[in-house]
Amino acid sequence: MHRSLQPVALGLILLYAFYASVGHLALTAPVWAVLFPVRLATVMIISAVYFLLRTGKVGIRWAYHVTLLLIGLALINSTVHFVYTPDPEQTTNFLLLVVGCGVSVLSPIWFVVSAGTTLAAWGTVAYTLGTPGNWATSALPF
Repeated sequence: MHRSLQPVALGLILLYAFYASVGHLALTAPVWAVLFPVRLATVMIISAVYFLLRTGKVGIRWAYHVTLLLIGLALINSTVHFVYTPDPEQTTNFLLLVVGCGVSVLSPIWFVVSAGTTLAAWGTVAYTLGTPGNWATSALPF
């Protein structure tokens, strides 16, 4: 798991840098004004983690902590995006995050914590901003 963190961090840097650079094409100006700083901060934090991983300053015993940090940053981005564009199709981001938790988190306790937090974030936003009719089918995969 520790060895896979460096390529995962690099992939997330590229993903969120891409989102930060082209998000203005797909989002309205007010939504973009909120999401751009969140995504930029995510890129900077993950870049610092990547540098620490690359230089060997993060030991094996910190692997789960770093993994949960990466999951948390992805969850923050997905949740902020979901709050500002409350569309049932955004459920896919949360489903992919749960799949990512299952693939990367080998400890049952840490998996329940990370997947449970993801489901709680989705449920809170869906319950607060959604209407019953259009959210019912989005909840089926959970």
